[in-house]
Parts: sequence; C-alpha cells; structure tokens
Amino acid sequence: ALEALANQLDDDGRRALVAARQAAFRNTTGDLDAAASLARLALRLAQLSGAEAPAASAHLTLGRTLLGQGDFDGAARHLRQAAAQAAELEDRALRAAALRNLGVLANDREQFAEAAAFYTQATALYEALDDRRGLAQVHNNLGHVHAHQGRLAQAQAHWQETRRLFDSVDDAEGSVRILVNLGAINLDLGQYDTAREFLQQARDRAAQIGLVPGVCFASLNLALATHSQGQHAAAVENGQAALDIARRMGARRLEGAALMVLAHGFSGAGEFARAGDTYWEALAVWDELGLPNLAAEARAGLARIALANHAASLAMFFVEEILAQMARDPRLEGTESPVGVYLTAYRVLEKNGDPRAADMLTAGRELLMERVEGLAEESAREAVLRNVPAHRELLAAAGGGRQ
Repeated sequence: ALEALANQLDDDGRRALVAARQAAFRNTTGDLDAAASLARLALRLAQLSGAEAPAASAHLTLGRTLLGQGDFDGAARHLRQAAAQAAELEDRALRAAALRNLGVLANDREQFAEAAAFYTQATALYEALDDRRGLAQVHNNLGHVHAHQGRLAQAQAHWQETRRLFDSVDDAEGSVRILVNLGAINLDLGQYDTAREFLQQARDRAAQIGLVPGVCFASLNLALATHSQGQHAAAVENGQAALDIARRMGARRLEGAALMVLAHGFSGAGEFARAGDTYWEALAVWDELGLPNLAAEARAGLARIALANHAASLAMFFVEEILAQMARDPRLEGTESPVGVYLTAYRVLEKNGDPRAADMLTAGRELLMERVEGLAEESAREAVLRNVPAHRELLAAAGGGRQ
C-alpha cells in the first residue's frame, strides 16, 4: 500500500523509504537475495531524491544482509556508513542499531573483544533512549560473546535479562530468538531435555509467524541436542532441515554451522563416508569466511572419521593443523565444543604414540574447568562435567579427578 502511494505521488524519496522498509522485512524473514536487491534499490532512489534517512536505513539493512550472506567486508562498509549517516542525522536509534550490528559482525568474525566494545556503545544509546527492545537485542548479543568464550554463567544471565525485556515489550521475533538461545545455553550446560523444550517452542513459534531464520536456528540446535543424546537419526533429520533452509536463504555462515551438525549426526550413526564429505563441505565454508577456530573444529571431525577408518596417520595430518591453531588461540573461542576438539587431538596423538598427548589432555581438562567457573550451583557444574559427552569422556581419560 505504501509503495502504491509513493508511486501515485511520484516521489523517489518516499519510494526509497518504502524500499528500505521492504528490504528490512525481507531480511527478517530470511529472503536475503530480495533484501539485498531492495536495499540497493533504496540506496539508488535515495541518491536520486537526496533523501538521507532512507539511505542510512538501507545501508543498515544491506550491511545486515551481506553479513548473513558471508560478505564480511561488504557488510562492514555499509554498517559503518549507516553509523556515520545516523550520527549526521542525529538519529540515535539508527546509530545504535548500526553499532550493534557492527558488534554482530565482529562476533561472527571471532573478534569478541571488538564485538563487546561495539555493544557497549550501543547499550549507552539504547539506555538514553529508554529503548527496551534495543536493550534486549544487545543483551542477547552479549550472551553470544560470553557463550563463545566459555563464560556460561554470564551468558545465561544476559539471556535471562533478554527474555525479561522482550517479554515486557511483547516482541514476537525476539521471543523466538531468546527461546533459541535459552535452548543453546542449556545445551552447553548439559541440560538436554530442557534445551529441547525451549528449542521446540522456538521452532513452533517461528513457523507460526513465518520467521524462517528462527526455524533454521531452532532446527540446528535441536540437531545438536539429539546428537548429544545419542539420537542420531533425529540429529540428521534436524540438521538436514537446517541446512536446506540456510541454503535457501543464502546464509553462508549458517550453512557452515548446519553442515557441522549434520556431519555430527552422520558420524554418530556410523555413516562415516557421508560424515567425512559433510565435514569437508563445512571446512570449505569456514576457510572461505576466514574463521580459523571453526575450521579447526571441522578438522577435528575429519580426524575422528580418519580414526574410525583406522587411518591414524591421516588423522595426525588434521591434528597438526589443529595444534597450529591452538598455538594461536588455545581457547578456540567461537567453536561449538572446544573441549571436544582437545579430546579429539588427545586421542589422535595417543593413537600415534605422540608424547604430546599427555599435555593435550591436561590442557583440555584445564579449559573444561574454566567453563564451569562462575556456575553457582554444584549441580550445574556437575551437569556440565558429566552430562556433556565430550566433557565426560575427557574427564574419564584424565582419570576423573577434579584437582
């Protein structure tokens, strides 16, 4: 209706405004190609008419869309332009959104300190505006930073605050997002039944309102939950559903994550050839996007497949590359299961009679103990240590002690 009015008025400035809003809608619902095209149309119309506000909004949406498509450099250019134009227009809400999305970009690039700095700037603006929805979004983002760095208690606290804020503004999209993340943190905490309850709610609600990315994220995490509980057929089903959506969206980073969980499912089901092929596909995505920690996690999957096929020397090839990345970032921040990567490296080193195996086991155990620090309840710490398969197996290999 707005588009028809803008055309009736023959007003390029209003056409730019409508195109920018259509682009934002398409981005939210997961049609990234359409979102990018509409955002570029909005920028052209804004240029023709001299309408600055729609141009800033279009830069923001195009930056968000390119981020989803894995074009990190392009996303950075447009998000910085949105932030600069918003500052010139004295539009604090738009500037906060641009800064927050620059934080998302840094987070996706495994640059967590930079992400936190952007979120701090955005928080100050949202607080000045008394914007509870914006504050909910930035708390949600901060939860990811802490989760990726293994600070589970802090992540949980941010996501609990996110839920409170989204509930206070009755935000349907936000409610799906936080249900997914509460499911994800319960995966990290080894509370798989609770995680599945949150994730099933998220998927049902996302499907009900047509939020395609929400369905994808929920399915992806359900694949992880079912894999962790040994239900590998369900893991494959959920992982394939997530992968199909990610590819339809053109969401490259999300595609890589879906490939990883699908490979886990194949591996758990004993379909090692399919698992190996899928880990290779995931590795190609991580290398393309320049994400070395996630690439190390994919190589750990390939090393496990090699061991399963009695190819210890091939497994060692992958582990040498993993060890090189561990030297650069021992905590492997941003990976789904850094302790699992350490466990895999230990097993391969031990199988090859490599004396570094003992040190690898010690380092993995120390990293695991870091992850339970800050959890107030002993039962929560025990769940992380005993319920998560990779954690339980590493402790067993280390003798089960906790000193």
